[in-house]
Amino acid sequence: RFGLTPLDEAPVAASAAVPSGIQLDTYPNPTSGAATVRFGLESTSDVRVAVYDALGREVAVLAEGVREAGWHSAVLSGADLSSGVYVVRVEAGADIATRRVTVLR
Repeated sequence: RFGLTPLDEAPVAASAAVPSGIQLDTYPNPTSGAATVRFGLESTSDVRVAVYDALGREVAVLAEGVREAGWHSAVLSGADLSSGVYVVRVEAGADIATRRVTVLR
């Protein structure tokens, strides 16, 4: 939904160091088009990556399922989202990371 591009199944770079804990970044931020959601896992985990609006409503799920340790990415298209602040939330096992992303028109 909402113009999402599926999550890459392989880590971004095989040579990239495995992160400590869970790492999350979105760029560009703010965005008027697509934003890349990049997250790193310390170990293989059951992962859920979702996007929420300012009222806490889930507007998109970018990924669900088991992902290996390393870096992964997905593209969130802002084309179908109204201007505003959204929260990207990554749940990996007991770990949670969040990041705000602003969509501008």
